[in-house]
Amino acid sequence: ELVADGDLAATRVVNDAGRAVGRTLADLCNHLNPAAIVVGGDLSAVGEPLLDGIRQAIDRYALPGAAQAVEVRPGVLGERAEVLGALAVVIADTDRLRSAGLAPLRTGAVR
Repeated sequence: ELVADGDLAATRVVNDAGRAVGRTLADLCNHLNPAAIVVGGDLSAVGEPLLDGIRQAIDRYALPGAAQAVEVRPGVLGERAEVLGALAVVIADTDRLRSAGLAPLRTGAVR
């Protein structure tokens, strides 16, 4: 609420938190070279001060090519993110098994 109301101290704290998170994400960018980092959770609701801090740290600590390639954006799925992510993994695994010619596991089957 303080950030939304324009409180400079709160905005600074959130920006500093973003830079702390961004430093770790910069290391991940160097190793994994993701196309995007989606920031979710309760803290992401503060928006730009957090995302700006993350972006600043990635630009400073990641390799230039990795930093330029990654997009930092807020999550839009809210509380559904975990469930939708789990469903995406299950669907991808099922598609992978089908493409390999393996039948998907049947419901209720115990192995």
